[in-house]
Amino acid sequence: MNDAFGIMWPISAFSLGSITRSASHDPKTTTPIELVRLQEANKADPIMATILAGHLKYLVREELQLAGYKWSSDKFELKGDGMVLVKFQQWGQF
Repeated sequence: MNDAFGIMWPISAFSLGSITRSASHDPKTTTPIELVRLQEANKADPIMATILAGHLKYLVREELQLAGYKWSSDKFELKGDGMVLVKFQQWGQF
């Protein structure tokens, strides 16, 4: 793995959040990523690691008001093998 990566066990906002910080924030480009998924297969093979390859695309930045504070929200889309895996938002006081 040469670029950004994260560990899914299961998929978490922490893994995706760390990847989005180093991903491109240009809506015209995608960032290739690889995620490692750890599964408990069986007693003979207790841990099976699967590498999932995909592309992370920045969609848009939105402003929102929550609990009396103004926040910025970056929206991303994660695609793999021709299908959308996850659409999510990362938000904070940027």
